[in-house]
Amino acid sequence: MKPNDFIKMMDSLLPRSLSEEWDNDGCMVCSDPFSSVKKCLTCLDVDEGALSFAVQNGFDTVVSHHPLIFSKLSSLDLTSPNVSSEALVCAAVKSGVNVFSYHTRLDKARGGLNDFVASMIGMENVCVFCEDDGLMRCGAVGDTTLFELAGKCREKLGLAKIGYPVLVYGEDRKISKAALVTGSGSEYVRMALDAGADVLISGDLKYHDVSLALSHGIACIDAGHDGTERAAAELLKQMIESASGSEVSCTVYHGPCEKHCVI
Repeated sequence: MKPNDFIKMMDSLLPRSLSEEWDNDGCMVCSDPFSSVKKCLTCLDVDEGALSFAVQNGFDTVVSHHPLIFSKLSSLDLTSPNVSSEALVCAAVKSGVNVFSYHTRLDKARGGLNDFVASMIGMENVCVFCEDDGLMRCGAVGDTTLFELAGKCREKLGLAKIGYPVLVYGEDRKISKAALVTGSGSEYVRMALDAGADVLISGDLKYHDVSLALSHGIACIDAGHDGTERAAAELLKQMIESASGSEVSCTVYHGPCEKHCVI
């Protein structure tokens, strides 16, 4: 499969129209338009570790959730630190590695990241709360309590096995309806209120937004930005291999997000 064919395949799965206006996703680097896309490394972030792993292990393509190029590049200055986007772009080109990123369109798509994570943590009757926004999912969580649900999130998202913490705000009580926004969801507290949710599950929840939620009787579970999005690498692997008929093989790379400690 040529890079342009790969791009068309991904655009059919994740339409460009779903991307936020401020976002930059899709093709980040096409090192050689006549090369073949056969072996992909999927990841949350394209960092030095992911790119080095790809090069050392013969991957022709890296597919990430977070865009390699997000802010405008004004130059390609190799005197910059080797962790900069500019240096990573140059390294990808020199190594002949393609880089594609699927960000907000993967978040919003039906069957995309929010639906995938909702399924992982056992949400049922899941729906998109606001079609105009397209991100937040609401659904039933069965007969459970806040603390039980937080524990389930930690386990099902694979956070327990890497020692990743989950923050819980609110007293333990019965929970029946959850709102979910993968990544950074602090701005979705008011939408969760409108949805009548008992709990908002997300990452990067800010103090004042959590206080607002609690004052209206909504609990919060903060599983971290990367904690709620680390599943993106597995989802991308499944989507690519299924859509390509296994013409493209994928390997998941989690990288340094798993290296942390709680003091």
